[in-house]
Amino acid sequence: MEKENSANGTEALGAGHDSAAYSPFKASEDGCCPFDVFTPETLTSRLKEHEDCTEEIIKLIRSIHVSQSKMKKLCKVFNSVSNYSTGSIVELTRSGNRMLRYVSTYLMLDKIKQWVMEGRGFEVVETMYDEVFLVRFRDVDFNIRSICVEFMCEWVVSAPEIFNFPCYLKYIGWSLSDKNDNVRRKGIGSCIKLVRRKVDIQAFVSRFKSRMLELSLYDRNLGLRGDGKALCMSLYANGMLSKDDVYKVLGSIDERDKRLMVESVIRKILAREGQNDKCLLDNHEGLHELLSNTSLSLCTYIPHSDEDVEGFIDFILDFLKTKSSCCQSRVLCYLRILGVLSIGVVDLRKYHSILETVKDSKENIAEAMASISRLSPEVFKRQPDVTCRLFEVMKELAGHHRCEQMFSILVCLLKKLESDFPASVYPIVESFRSSSIEFIRCMIKSFDISEDVRKEHSTEIKCYAALWRIIANDYEKVNEYELKDVANPEVLCDFLIFFKEKCVEFGVVGREVERASEQGECFKVMYDKLSILMNSEAESVFIDSKSCISLFKLVDEGLLVDHTHIIFRRCEERLISEFLNKSKSKMNLVSGYFKYLMDVEERSIDKRIGRLIGSRCSMAKRGVDTEKIVFKGMKGIIEQKRVFLYDAVLVYFVSSLTTNECIILEQGLEKSKLKTSLLRRIRDG
Repeated sequence: MEKENSANGTEALGAGHDSAAYSPFKASEDGCCPFDVFTPETLTSRLKEHEDCTEEIIKLIRSIHVSQSKMKKLCKVFNSVSNYSTGSIVELTRSGNRMLRYVSTYLMLDKIKQWVMEGRGFEVVETMYDEVFLVRFRDVDFNIRSICVEFMCEWVVSAPEIFNFPCYLKYIGWSLSDKNDNVRRKGIGSCIKLVRRKVDIQAFVSRFKSRMLELSLYDRNLGLRGDGKALCMSLYANGMLSKDDVYKVLGSIDERDKRLMVESVIRKILAREGQNDKCLLDNHEGLHELLSNTSLSLCTYIPHSDEDVEGFIDFILDFLKTKSSCCQSRVLCYLRILGVLSIGVVDLRKYHSILETVKDSKENIAEAMASISRLSPEVFKRQPDVTCRLFEVMKELAGHHRCEQMFSILVCLLKKLESDFPASVYPIVESFRSSSIEFIRCMIKSFDISEDVRKEHSTEIKCYAALWRIIANDYEKVNEYELKDVANPEVLCDFLIFFKEKCVEFGVVGREVERASEQGECFKVMYDKLSILMNSEAESVFIDSKSCISLFKLVDEGLLVDHTHIIFRRCEERLISEFLNKSKSKMNLVSGYFKYLMDVEERSIDKRIGRLIGSRCSMAKRGVDTEKIVFKGMKGIIEQKRVFLYDAVLVYFVSSLTTNECIILEQGLEKSKLKTSLLRRIRDG
């Protein structure tokens, strides 16, 4: 392509130009960019002095250090002159140098925008579009692909009558599936910009809606997932996405997402036509639909006032007079929503009425009590008489139904209001001291009832009791506790880690303690007792992948390491991979894996797990521990002649061995992939 205004492509110095003077377009030895010295206006003026400034433009492009500010200055200069060959700049967009390719592509795409704005002939624009955009949109450099997406958005916004058509918009849509996070982010940002600029892209959205929803729900990059949700909510707010589609997005909302945008979407969902300023909680059918299609946590985003909540409670009371449920759920959905609404001022008598109304429904009682327990202490302090009546009603209902969930809620509320209502709280605590074991387990977490703990109580209760006795300096009582059962093992695992941490804190880890006589020794006594119990019952405690999460926590703290092999017997590859990612002591897992291999049957072996662990060993920092554990494990398997493991598993651990270890293991092996791999490692040194 010829240059725009010059008759030839040769460089011509302007009249009166002093060739000995400093040229701003000459490459600086110290890497200084001309824009560090000259203003865009100065450079433009000097370029206009030339009959053909193509070479100077190219020198300027070569000298630029890419930054947003300098690219804007360069574009300003580039678009202010016309005495250069655009063909030469287009040629630079094909350069093998990525930086030159990026800068020249940026300039030409910006130039296309200028031509469109100036009403330049479409033939010229189309030629540049074909030669630059269509080629560079597929560039190997994601930065160049990103600016192509960015400029397509700019063109659509600047000249929708030309570019707001499927043949152009599809490139923004395709960018949503780019393998690079930055390109996908640019695509999402472009879509959001088009929506905010009120560009009609309904047909485009219909075509790429599925991909937009996929991004918001499943993208591997959590930040991009959040951007995708913002896009989908913007589309719904502007009428380009259906309510059913936005429900899919809202169902995955979490605290990292933009609250104001979520509130705006919920407001649109719940607002009735022509009643945008009305209380959203009055749309009872809409509330039920919102909860049914999303999640309870999303209801915390519903805009409301204290007066709105009062009216909502009145509705619930009226509803409960005739029905106990609103759908197939055993719990009244409106009670669940009430429980997550923030309330500053409310008449507690209404909550009292709710409890009286639902007294025959265990599920609704628990939900109503949970709502009460979430209220601010200030609400109760302003209404002391009603608060005391609530205590009594909740106590009677929990006792009547013998429901541990109700009792846990009541205990939490009593603890929260302990300092404000001691005269009401402590009598209730006393009345439950001799209750069933389930109630005592709830109570002892918050109140000191350790004096009532007896031999038949569970290990969990005795662990809590030990903490209360240590606080009270009653060390002798701690010595008497016998730990026998492993009920609620997840809590026991947490206690074992806690007791170990306290032993470290008091410096008693390696000390033999038969009877505790001071605080640190009490923790050591409890640690020893619980450690012996958990080690002896490990096989019966860690029976599935869920319980193995607790086992992993212990192993990572150096506890129960002799039982690490259970993890590989119970867990799938995905969970094991997660353990390896989070582990501070990966070699404990590796050691456990080799112990597992010593007993595993051939039909049960999973090659993928062997490959996974072997790759993590090879990436781990080389050291005595890594080499010793891997070598010892492989040597044991070879000595046991578990041949089916050689090529299925052991071959993945060769890279973690030293040359001498490979020599030892290779001796006596028959022909196999493992032997070949060991010999190669020996040869390569």
